[in-house]
Amino acid sequence: LIFATIPAVIAGFALKKVGIDLVRHVWIVATTSIVFGIIMYVADRRSQTHGINEMTFGRGFIIGIAQAIALIPGTSRSGISMTAARFMGFSRTTAARFSFLLSIPAILGAGILTAIDALKDGQNLLTSEFFTAIVASFIFGLMAIHFMLVFLNRHGLGVFMVYRVILGVILFVFYV
Repeated sequence: LIFATIPAVIAGFALKKVGIDLVRHVWIVATTSIVFGIIMYVADRRSQTHGINEMTFGRGFIIGIAQAIALIPGTSRSGISMTAARFMGFSRTTAARFSFLLSIPAILGAGILTAIDALKDGQNLLTSEFFTAIVASFIFGLMAIHFMLVFLNRHGLGVFMVYRVILGVILFVFYV
């Protein structure tokens, strides 16, 4: 997980340091939704059997590079990291579990940076609402992960490809 987190941390800090905020044009979101949806489907159709015990530093780092690509608007962080894992031969369950574990440092890091910015702006974060939101997010996040693991075992990633392609087409038709 540490090696897989490094690329996103480097990319995120580099973008923040140089002041480049990726422009969120609708055509970028539409294009990445379609392209990465199709790539996800292709990866999911391959036969994969690797378990978590076959995760190496190098494979984790490659998945981390994929996660860093998710800084491009319209790219799903979990989707692209699962896709990378599937292309390397990992089972759906292993790919999803690793992707969800990989989200912990990403979410924690983004949360810390956001909290620091909020504190610099003079906002009080030591409120009951803030802590309630953290606890609720944690509980509902665990529930969502459980649902996704069960769903992926039964259905695969195909439905997400359909969703992403339809979303991309709708964005192109109505907003570009």
